Amino acid sequence: MGLWLFFRFAEPWGFLDQPDGGRKKHQGAKPIAGVALGIGILSTSWLWSPSPLLVVLLVGALAFLLLGADDDRQPRSAKWRLLGQFLIATGIVLWGQLQFQSFSLEIFSVDLGWLAIPFTVFWLVSLINAFNFIDGSDGLSLGVALIIALGFGLGSSQPLVQHIAWAVVGGGAIFWWFNKPTAKVFLGDGGAYLLGFLLGMLSLLDAESNQNTFSGFSMALIFLIPLGDTLFAIVRRLRAKRPIFSADHEHIHHQLKQRFGNWGMLTWLYGVTLIGVLLSWFLKEF
Repeated sequence: MGLWLFFRFAEPWGFLDQPDGGRKKHQGAKPIAGVALGIGILSTSWLWSPSPLLVVLLVGALAFLLLGADDDRQPRSAKWRLLGQFLIATGIVLWGQLQFQSFSLEIFSVDLGWLAIPFTVFWLVSLINAFNFIDGSDGLSLGVALIIALGFGLGSSQPLVQHIAWAVVGGGAIFWWFNKPTAKVFLGDGGAYLLGFLLGMLSLLDAESNQNTFSGFSMALIFLIPLGDTLFAIVRRLRAKRPIFSADHEHIHHQLKQRFGNWGMLTWLYGVTLIGVLLSWFLKEF
């Protein structure tokens, strides 16, 4: 129902992505339907027995969805987007009293102390932007998010984590069908922000079963594609003396697409994500 409304009202509502002959090479205008995805996931999540923590999570998800949707309708400068992201993430972390208490690389662990809150906020904002960075090819950001959410749904012992993860998988799988190559709808910033925040919250809530410890190796494996691509993009742009948030066609998915095509690229990146999730399970067991 939500997708049908966006097909019908995307243009008058301002949620339409027009090709520009440059970076945006898609054929014809496409609806930006991240809000529809958000409605599906958040409404499904609310069906679970409401709790104070669930309310915090859903309010945060809605705030990031609206922040991204505003940028989809009228692009904002990078500094204002970042300011909004940090303010929302800080508010959610403080309101929900959610934070990583320690940082671990398996062979050693460090108590974060007063750095716990800023580290947690930075983690959430990093994932939000990482999933937005890889949303440059049909089906990529959403497909990677679905695999990671599936991993949390099957691998976590926390009931709330399982519930949110399955809501993401259920709502996201339907949306993916329309977002896969050749996409009929786009995620936009709203959809990418939503996915990045929810997955970041899943990693944070799941850490409760491990004394609120941020497992560096495990998180690197699970989020290898979005975080790896984002890190390379930042380094690449800094070396070229270009703004970090400037667009280019040098992302990992662009290079793989040139060599293997759309579906070949997705197969590689979905496969790496799945392997990373499975290896993270192995680390958790041992």
